[in-house]
Amino acid sequence: MQTNTRHKGFTLLELLVVIAIIAALTAVAVPTYNYFVRKSQASEILLKYDALRSGIQTDIATTGEISNCAEIVTNNGGANLGEDYANLTLGFEAVSGGNLQGYRPVFTVCASIDMQGELSVGVAKALYDEFLLTNTVEEGAVITDSIVSFAVPLTDNDEAACHVPVGNTLTPCGAPVAVPTPATIATPAQITQSPVVAPTPTTQSAPVRVPMVARIERMTDITGATALSAYSGQAQGVPVGTRVVGLYMAGSTVNELAGVDPAQLPSVSNGYTRVADAGYQYLDQSGALGRLMPGQAQAGNLRPLAPSERNAWDGGIVVFSDGSVGRMQKAANGNGSEKDYIYFSVLAGVNAQQGMSIIHGTAQPGQSVQVMDGGSVIGTVTADNAGNWNFAGAASLSEPGHTVSASPTNN
Repeated sequence: MQTNTRHKGFTLLELLVVIAIIAALTAVAVPTYNYFVRKSQASEILLKYDALRSGIQTDIATTGEISNCAEIVTNNGGANLGEDYANLTLGFEAVSGGNLQGYRPVFTVCASIDMQGELSVGVAKALYDEFLLTNTVEEGAVITDSIVSFAVPLTDNDEAACHVPVGNTLTPCGAPVAVPTPATIATPAQITQSPVVAPTPTTQSAPVRVPMVARIERMTDITGATALSAYSGQAQGVPVGTRVVGLYMAGSTVNELAGVDPAQLPSVSNGYTRVADAGYQYLDQSGALGRLMPGQAQAGNLRPLAPSERNAWDGGIVVFSDGSVGRMQKAANGNGSEKDYIYFSVLAGVNAQQGMSIIHGTAQPGQSVQVMDGGSVIGTVTADNAGNWNFAGAASLSEPGHTVSASPTNN
């Protein structure tokens, strides 16, 4: 008798079910694995932060007042913080106010897709979330899908730990900046000492630089000594009835109208007008500026001039009661029956009551860059010959909850 043996196989439906189950498990397992990898690497960075913080605090407690900030870098190994999945550096932040003015150390973190990769950006985001739990993240953090850049303090208070800056340094993401002067910065910009050595030039063509946000600097102290070069002037005036609350000569931190009774401050009485190459607005009195600032009048700094001339106020700052800030060309007492007037250009994006932000970034030299907050375009800017760009925006851009990014324009 002959027996037929049939070998059973898998049906197509069964195979599809198995594949679907494997895909579902993978969809859950891979993100979970990546999450634990990011958490693990973030924990390693936290250990480095804790060790550096402990070392610096011990150093300061033992040494007392440190003159040269470079000593902190030397004593605490700031050049040994680098990791493959983040750029970690020991930096310094300008501190102004109180009895001490100088710099305090900060721990800076940066990861970008084009430098460290996508997973590294995830690690930096996980680290950012960890630091948020202790409320130690400094203002100006940049958290986007392509770059994460932030800093946390390494001391317990806002007092200066050293007084001689390290010198021209690098931000966490490598864009060159100058060390700020503490005396003229209320909410100072972050600068860092970078351990990264510049690569040796080669004969290969330079890589294409994708537009990137490097940092956001918040400014709240607006004086004639404040660096406002990143802002463009607008040919417009301020509303009639707006009072003049601040007049600063170029390079000066002294408000010439400080201490004046608010009721005595002159207000704008005539709309914006164009004369020759400058705009001006009349004030509501004649000779008011001279009465409020007699020393300036005696020095001849407030005498009327022809529209094409300028006087001692050229390059100074005028601040109005609605927060508008203007770059001055001259201020003058009215001549006879003529009212007092100020020639100025309103600075775009600057408000003395709210503060303001300067967004710094990099791109291809000469490239037009679109700056965005979330999905909204807030403006465009062109990179200079070195590939750096600056954009002036609203103060809220440096506060939590905003995602600032940059991309090439379509044209």
